Parts: sequence; C-alpha cells; structure tokens
Amino acid sequence: MARTIAIALAIGLALAARLQADPGILRVGTSGDYAPFSIKDEAGWDGFDLYIARRFAQDTGRKIELVEFRWPALELDLQANKFDVAMSGVTVRPWRALYGSFTRPVARVGAVVVLKPGVATTLRELDVPSHRIGVNAGGYLEKLARRLFRRAEIVPIPDNRALAKELREGRVDALMSDELEAALFRRMVPDAVLLGPLTNDHKAYLARDPALANELDGWLRAREIDGSMAGLRARILGPAWGRPNTAAASDFDALLAAIELRLAFMPAVAQAKEARGLATEDPAQEAQVIARARERAALVGASPDAIAALFDAMIVAARHAQDAYRALPAGERPPVESMDLDTQARPALGGISATIVDRAADVSRDQIGPVRPTAAVLADALDPSLATAADRLAIATAVVALLPAK
Repeated sequence: MARTIAIALAIGLALAARLQADPGILRVGTSGDYAPFSIKDEAGWDGFDLYIARRFAQDTGRKIELVEFRWPALELDLQANKFDVAMSGVTVRPWRALYGSFTRPVARVGAVVVLKPGVATTLRELDVPSHRIGVNAGGYLEKLARRLFRRAEIVPIPDNRALAKELREGRVDALMSDELEAALFRRMVPDAVLLGPLTNDHKAYLARDPALANELDGWLRAREIDGSMAGLRARILGPAWGRPNTAAASDFDALLAAIELRLAFMPAVAQAKEARGLATEDPAQEAQVIARARERAALVGASPDAIAALFDAMIVAARHAQDAYRALPAGERPPVESMDLDTQARPALGGISATIVDRAADVSRDQIGPVRPTAAVLADALDPSLATAADRLAIATAVVALLPAK
C-alpha cells in the first residue's frame, strides 16, 4: 500500500514538474479560427493577438510557445495549466473570470447577426422555430445566441472558419458573429445583411496568474501611450478602431471594463443566493468588501474614502441587478452560468474588486487635461443592460470624484 502511494506521489510530482511553466517561455493559448484576432492557415499563425503576443514576449525577454485550443475547452485548458494566457479575441465574460485574470481591453466589438436578405429584419422575426442560427460551438457568441433566441434552432459549428460557408450554402439562415468577423464573412457572402451591433463587448487577454495579467496590462498601457496599439488596431482591425489613446483614456477604459465585469456577475450571484435561500442584501459581506477596498486603496495610493464611495455605488447597483433577475418568472430569465457563491463567485469578485481599486488609483493620478469627463458621459459609456440609468450615473459620479483637482 505504501509503495502504491509512493508511486502515485512520484507520478503526481513528475506531472506537476512537467506542467510547471518555464518563466522564460510565454505559453499563449490561441484558437487559430477567429479572424482577425487569431488565424492559422497554410502560411502559419497570424492575427492581431498573435502580433501582440510576439511583441510582448520579445520586449520582456521571453520565448513564445503557441498552444492551440478549441473554444469549448478554453477555460478548462487554462485551469489545467496548458498555457499561461489566452490571446484569441477573447470576450470579457464572468464565467471566464473564474479561471484567470483579465487585462485591460484592447478593443470594443459589438455582436451582430449575419443573415441573407429577406430572412428577417428584426431579432423577433428571426426567432422562430423554422429558422436555424449558426454559432461558433462553445464560445461566448453561442451563449449570447441562446440568450437572445429562445425559439429558433441554434446550430453549434465546431470550426468557426466554416460559419460563412454554412450560410452561403443555405444550411443555416443566419450566423451569430461580431462586427470585425462579420466584415470577413461578407466577403464570402456578399449579399449578407447585418442586425446590430447588439452588444458593446470588450476583448482582452485572460491570464492564469494575476501577476502575469498585471505585467501584460502595464505593457499594454505603455503601448497605448506610445501609439503603437492604435496603429496596430487601425492596420489590422480597421480605421474605425484606430483611435489614439492617452494614458487617461486607457485607464478609464480599463476601470469601466472592470466595473462592468463585476456587474455582469450579478445574475449568477442572484441565482446562487436564491438556490441557498439567501436574501439579496448581505450587510456583513458588503461591509467586508468595502473594508478590503479601503485597505487596498491605502496600499496603492488612492483615497480610501473615494474608493469606498465607488464601491457603495456598485453595491447598490449590484443589489438592484440581483433583485431584477430574481423578480423575473423562471421561464423568462436569461440563462446564466451556475456558480458556487463561496468557492467561485466571491473569490473571482474579490480579484475583480482589487483590479477596480488599482485602475481607480491609476485614474486618480492621470493628467486629465482641460476637457474632463462628466458623470453623464461616463454613465453613457457603461453597458445599460447591466444597471439602471440611475445606478450607472451614481457609479459614474463616484468615478469622477476620483479625478485629481484641476
């Protein structure tokens, strides 16, 4: 028995050693099927995110190793330590934040529906049992399609590169895509029309180790400031995505994206609380969240009072979002990922809250210039599907209060 245990232990240690990341190698998980972010063809690997990965590795003295993944396995592969960071047009979503830490966004891209003329002119017309909607199997857009379309048949397609062919040859009536990918699909289906954009999504990089996420985030911030990110977006994604960024603009984007990610957890949190018979409001937990935010603010040089005010506003918005979800009849609730409150949701939210404090500290130190953002402008920039207009304004007002004095 002892020998069996020793052998098992030795095997486990050998596997752990094999999986231990070499600090001199950056293992990048990428799909190769999601243009223009990650492309694999006869010529090799290409795409926006592959360019970023190679330059980041070069600038930090690492060698790069590309690890191909399939979308249904993305999160589990990251958890299993098959790669260090996912860089493949990854959309920032709550269930992915259970497995790693997101960097600041590198692009904003809205989801769209691509369809042949005459099929439908609205989402409601498309959402009927006779229509078939093709989606990239296992990715965010499949989940979005299942949320938007309750009656139409959702057709998961294993190879994302085959979607346009399925539409062109009539095996599906429409595709779920995004603005960037749809432009490429329309080259194969020239008469296709679009519905949308339907969302305002963030593309970012998902790292297993928070320290790597922070390092990559700082590098991305520097590349925003020197203009190279804007140039790359303009060249690969298109002129509409080539707006130059200042440090302040990048930090605002990063802060608002982290706030939106926190709010996006609330339907899953509501579901988890309801399953355990818990009330939405949890004064002890909320006080703990604010206390931790104050402690981190003091460590990173932000005003604890200003940070507490921001978290107060986010907590009120979170309560309202949870109550709104719980008020829906069971048959009308949009599907959400099931999460354990204590072992999954709250630890992930703790990491996101720390990121919010860090990005808020960046904003509080930025040189804003003569034109300062107003609360109304920032409120409009927050996703309206995540919080009420009043809650978004309260959050935005707290963000404005972080800004240094003129």
